[in-house]
Amino acid sequence: MTDQPDYRIYLEEKFKGVNDKLELIHLQTLNTNGRVDELETRAVLLEKADISHIINCPQAQKVKELEINYVQNKATKGFVYRAIGILFGLIGAIWMLASFLL
Repeated sequence: MTDQPDYRIYLEEKFKGVNDKLELIHLQTLNTNGRVDELETRAVLLEKADISHIINCPQAQKVKELEINYVQNKATKGFVYRAIGILFGLIGAIWMLASFLL
């Protein structure tokens, strides 16, 4: 197969690059597994603490009040804008009638 007397030396030379790449892949896998383990630990801690932000939120009442104020403010603005529009419409109509009649 080869001209070298020791076939093992020949194979080691040919596959040296492959072994280096496999070592890099192994190190990257260990690094990734470490990060995954850390994230899994965090997830378990959150599940154990039974944290659900909507239920345990200390500011839930304040958020609800802000929502109500926002809706009321939006409704009030809408009413004011419609009232101003109707008022200008009536003024315009009266003005047209007055100029038409005179």
